[in-house]
Amino acid sequence: MFRAACAKARNFTGPVVISQRSVDGECSAGIGTFVVINKDGWIVTAAHIFSVMAELAAAEARNRELQGLRADPGSS
Repeated sequence: MFRAACAKARNFTGPVVISQRSVDGECSAGIGTFVVINKDGWIVTAAHIFSVMAELAAAEARNRELQGLRADPGSS
């Protein structure tokens, strides 16, 4: 029974791997899984996956803003 369940789940369950390297060179990674819930490709995953993605997006925005400030000497 377990073997049959794993065979079915294999078709709509996949890995999520988030690797990141910070500006100071520190590397880290997080892992999780997702499950496809409908034919349109919608997924369900753990909240920590989405929170990491939001944190990465915010850090990228801050870094881009800082790079823009450094590129424009008149913006100080």
